[in-house]
Amino acid sequence: MQNIKRVVEQNKNNFIFYNISRLREMLRYMSPIKLDLFIEIPFLIHINDPEFPAYTTSFKGNPGLWHYENSGMAKELQKKRPEIKEHLHLPLKKPLVQALYHIGSLGTFTQSAKSDFDFWVIIDPCQMDKHQLAAFQEKLQRITTYGKKFFSQEISFFIHTAETLKNNILDMTDEVMAKPPPFLIKEEFYRTFLMITGKIPLWAILPPDLTEEEKENFLKYTEQLEEYLDMGCPPEPLPHYVVQQGLLWQICKAPEDPSKALIKASITASYQSRDKKTAAPLLCNEIRQNFKHPHMDDYTKDPYVKAFNRVLAFHEEQGDSASLAEAKIAIFFRLSGFPAVTLPEEGSPKRKILNHYVKKWQLTAPRLHKLLNYNLWHEEEKKLLDQTMTQTIVQMYLHSLENEGGKSHDNGDLIILANKARCVMQQDQKNRMPRSSLFLRSLPHTSLSIKMPENQEFPWHLCSGPKILFSDICLLRVLGWAMANGIYKPGKNSLDMPDNFKVFGSLEKEEKCTTIFLALQPWMPISDEVFLKKPVWERIIVALYGSSEKYKAGLLVRNSWGEIFFEALPFDPLDTEEDKCYHTAMKVLEYHGEDSHYFIFQISLKAMPQTVGRIRTIIEDSPSIKKQKVNTPLQRNVRLDII
Repeated sequence: MQNIKRVVEQNKNNFIFYNISRLREMLRYMSPIKLDLFIEIPFLIHINDPEFPAYTTSFKGNPGLWHYENSGMAKELQKKRPEIKEHLHLPLKKPLVQALYHIGSLGTFTQSAKSDFDFWVIIDPCQMDKHQLAAFQEKLQRITTYGKKFFSQEISFFIHTAETLKNNILDMTDEVMAKPPPFLIKEEFYRTFLMITGKIPLWAILPPDLTEEEKENFLKYTEQLEEYLDMGCPPEPLPHYVVQQGLLWQICKAPEDPSKALIKASITASYQSRDKKTAAPLLCNEIRQNFKHPHMDDYTKDPYVKAFNRVLAFHEEQGDSASLAEAKIAIFFRLSGFPAVTLPEEGSPKRKILNHYVKKWQLTAPRLHKLLNYNLWHEEEKKLLDQTMTQTIVQMYLHSLENEGGKSHDNGDLIILANKARCVMQQDQKNRMPRSSLFLRSLPHTSLSIKMPENQEFPWHLCSGPKILFSDICLLRVLGWAMANGIYKPGKNSLDMPDNFKVFGSLEKEEKCTTIFLALQPWMPISDEVFLKKPVWERIIVALYGSSEKYKAGLLVRNSWGEIFFEALPFDPLDTEEDKCYHTAMKVLEYHGEDSHYFIFQISLKAMPQTVGRIRTIIEDSPSIKKQKVNTPLQRNVRLDII
């Protein structure tokens, strides 16, 4: 490589022009009030002064942000607030913050009024100890609170060091938990980041296709230059285990947004190949080629359009028309605000790219009308789409295993990830509480009620206003479904029982549905470490419902993985009261283990203390309760042991 200095300067200028074009796109489509906050954030990180928001007494001095005083952000803020000028030049030999980057949709056509502010804060670890780090984290939290309180803006900060990023360590804690592969996070960062102020990532100026010798010479030269940060580069091609881990991660994320998960999983799957010659290039490296050509008003060079086109190309190459159709729907919905699907504003970049795809895909008017009226689809249709997209990601993972000859779950994080993926994939387990559609879970449901059937052979209904959300012959299953799917959220909405029906605890005390909800807490594991082991039963809810003469019984059971199961107790018409109590107690004992707790509730016109007391006596007098010393493991579905 000839004249390294000239190459570095040229690539630096290319990146700066590209970054400016992205910033202009951000400015164009951000509201004035949100823009004021965005421009103020670097300043609030730079200084720590009681005259300004986010002042923290525990942080000694000012953090400082590398060359902030000369940045475009500082100049913009000075135009509106000239008084800050005296605070820009800090008497610091070395600032704490080396760079501030934004990662995500800002500056792309996917930017919207709802876009979060997600910042990577790169610090110099030599400038602080653990106490200063904690104080700095407190300061960032105060900026987050400030943005939420006065601007209704979600802000997140992720603290890293260049060295840890170079070593692919993105989590600065030792906690064992499910997490996406660092290589993939770094790839997505390079693909979408905006440099706000500070040092330039060395990756941004690194020429492609260097030999090892040329790369070594390039790095030696740039090490002498203070304005660059070497945070490492994701390897190309990616190791196979990274692809597999990335696909498992997207299976875990699918319940939150299946269309987004399918898109990300498709990009990840495109990186896998046995032979470097046939491996798809990393998207970040492909997008880096655009630095030579700033893309103002050219949506074809937008990072997200590049990503969408990669998704489409991947599924076309697979030759699977069904998965290609799902990918198109996923892209359409991502551009239309899924799950609240609506056309983007006329003339917006998002609308332009959506129109481009509609024309390219030759979507017919009826098909387009169907997609735009997603909110009117039947609940079963919405659930089917969620499940189909998730299953497509699962198939990508299974194909990845087949291509590489097996799995590689050789550490705690991967075991956790694989077991969390099992929870998503095994929705058809016997007695597992069914999942609602994402759309239904996203609605507010301010006032819920349960309607009693006219005949005991008819189902109970969970209603949101006049609309029926879920029906079942067993009242407890209706309640459990509302809770397990987050439809009923104590403190955010209410749930009214049928007229004259009350909830009683074991002591004849009248309760609310909230008590049942709390008895099952925590609904999700507090720590991911539980996924290192087989799940065990933790909470058992027994509910007797109906009249005292003809009551029915059911169980809601939660395991340590957060999975909820329901089982009805089929009493025989000839059963005596003692028979019913015995059968109920025996069913509780089937689930009861060393780590479990059971609760008995009555949902009826009046309390049944004698019945509850008899059930409890049978349970407590059981030898298995008195001598239980071994956890009760769940029987898992063996057909998914490949995970």
